[in-house]
Amino acid sequence: MLTPQEATGALRDHPQPRRREGKSIIFISHKLNEVLEIADRITVLRRGKKIETLPRAGRDRGERSRG
Repeated sequence: MLTPQEATGALRDHPQPRRREGKSIIFISHKLNEVLEIADRITVLRRGKKIETLPRAGRDRGERSRG
């Protein structure tokens, strides 16, 4: 099992070159703190169905998705 630092390290440390190249990265996690640290947009799935997609800006750990 990877530590949180190992799991998000490369994405957190070097996201700008990927963005400038127009590349997307799909990061799947159940750990909200990791998602909030690296994501531009967050898509919430529940039981295999999309609940909503939200911009990362303005989100915090206390927030819960509707649905």
